[in-house]
Amino acid sequence: MLELGPTQMTAAVDVSKAGISKTFTTRNTLTSNQSILMSLVDGPFKKLIGGWKFIPLSPEACKIEFHLDFEFTNKLIEMAFGRIFKELAANMVQAFTSRAKEVYSAG
Repeated sequence: MLELGPTQMTAAVDVSKAGISKTFTTRNTLTSNQSILMSLVDGPFKKLIGGWKFIPLSPEACKIEFHLDFEFTNKLIEMAFGRIFKELAANMVQAFTSRAKEVYSAG
């Protein structure tokens, strides 16, 4: 985490494969009880935008949608990191789900 404010966080993630390392930085903006928007600050992407959307189902529950739209700066980087980045996105969903269960599970 590089910066933390009441509704915004800037964070950097390092991704490595076969001795090649890339870092990307995102700015994550919270709209309380509605969404977390992720936007690219720096990294090997032509485009990176996405986030979480919280859709109320009842006073005690919501549906969570995750969307990520990205395009690498070139095909070589995409070949090297495309699959790893997709796995990273899937891991983000799993980590989010696990943390939500930990925080909000009854018991």
